[in-house]
Formats: sequence, C-alpha cells, structure tokens
Amino acid sequence: MTAALAMAERGAYVFPLRVGSKVPAVRGWENLATRHTGWITDWWTRAPYNVGVATGPSGLVVIDLDAASSDEPHGRQTLGRLAREAGESIPRSTFTVVTPGGGQHLYFRAPADAAFSNTAGRLGPHVDTRARGGYVVGAGSIVPAGRYRLVEAATSLPLPSWLGEALKRPAHPVVPTAFESRPHTAYVAAAVQSEQRRVAAAAVGRRNSTLFTAAARLGRFVGTGLLGEGEIVDALTAACRSHLAGESFDLTEVGRTIASGLRTGGRACAVPEPCPGAASVVR
Repeated sequence: MTAALAMAERGAYVFPLRVGSKVPAVRGWENLATRHTGWITDWWTRAPYNVGVATGPSGLVVIDLDAASSDEPHGRQTLGRLAREAGESIPRSTFTVVTPGGGQHLYFRAPADAAFSNTAGRLGPHVDTRARGGYVVGAGSIVPAGRYRLVEAATSLPLPSWLGEALKRPAHPVVPTAFESRPHTAYVAAAVQSEQRRVAAAAVGRRNSTLFTAAARLGRFVGTGLLGEGEIVDALTAACRSHLAGESFDLTEVGRTIASGLRTGGRACAVPEPCPGAASVVR
C-alpha cells in the first residue's frame, strides 16, 4: 500500500496485481487505475497486492531494459548504442526501477503531441517499451525472482526527442521463420500478412478475440495443404510480440488461443465448399 500510494503521489495511476505476480488482480485495469488515495487504501487493505502502474493514463513511456544471456548484450547496452548513433546519451537522472532479473525500467513523461504504444524489440534486442495500453510492475512489488527496487527517485524526465523519433519509425516487418521456409501463393501470403497486422494492432481487451479470429481464418488453409499449422502458429505468435511486452498477455495464453482458433478453422473447412485459395496451390 505504501508503494502504491507513493506512486500515486507522483502522479501515476496504479492498480493491484495479484499477490506475488505480474498479473492484474482486476479486470479492465487500465480504466480502473487510479490516483485516488481512498480507492488505493481500500484495495490494498484487502491483500498485499503488487503494484501495477498503468503507463497510458499516467502519461508515461517506460523503457524496459532486459538482462540477456551471457553471449548477448544487456538492453542497456543496446540503448546505449542507439544513443551514440544519435549523438546523445542515456539520461541517468530519471525515475528508475531495477527488476529482479537484473533489468531496468526507465520512466519518462510522454510528449503531449504524440501517442506511443507498447513495443517489443522495436528499439533493438532486449529493449521494450510500455505506453498506451500497457503497464509495468511498480517498485516495492515482490515476485518469486525477487523485489522491484527503486534506485533513482528523481522526477520522470520528458521522453528524449531522439528516443521519440526512434519509436516513430516504422516497425521492422514481422518475419515468421516457419512461414518463410517454403513458397506460398501471393493470395496466401497476403492473407497471413493481413491477419498479422490485425493482431499486432489489436487494442487491449480485443487481443484474444482478434487472435482467435485470425487463427480460425488462416486455419481454413490447413486442410488444402496451403499452410501448415506450425506456420500459422509461428506467424501469429510473431505478430503478438508487442502485446507480450504488456505483461498481461503471455505465450501460454497466445498458444492456447491460436490452437482454439485453428480447431474452429479446421471444422469450418470440413464443409463441401472449397477452402480459400484451393485452386491456386503451388506445387
């Protein structure tokens, strides 16, 4: 409760995460996130919830720098390289939280004239962002791996312009490896890319249904041999990368939703009418 109230005093909108977890303890968390001390006190009196910081309502862009394996650079190194290429440096005096896994959350104030959303790897390996539609685990929260610790209590600085410009650049195209491993008709390729775009752009609250629909639509190609189930799983999982940055949407849920959609698409393809693209299969 103390940690939640401290974040609210700083102007952040907070909501409870399950005890010992990163998962929201309330539905519609982005709309329920608040700075109201009475509501916060009421929530955290019930249980020692972890603290979720809703980045969109809080007007924040949080740069999430993840630790990597020994043979890969830390997210901070990736961000440092990006800064050097822009002739800049990483701000060291903004509000900063260290994660149990050795990562860092750098808090910045979002500019009023631009809207940013969650990204995964847009800025480089092991660098994600949380903004509109996302949240971060706040300082003081405890998960099995350890505690989220506040290491720089300074006021959140404005998002540096060089970072804002980098986030405005078009995202690198999603490259699903299994899908790229064999040739496809232009029709099938366009269908896959269209569904990928829908999934990637899905709003919070619509991600599961959009992913399910995409899997069901593409699943109709499986019966004709135009696509394999593995290719669809690969393509749609890749399209979910930005959502996985938001922490409430994990790979287990993604896999389960895709599998359900594929089953539905397969049943639809069992009817006598030909499946989409059946006449244009490439041998």
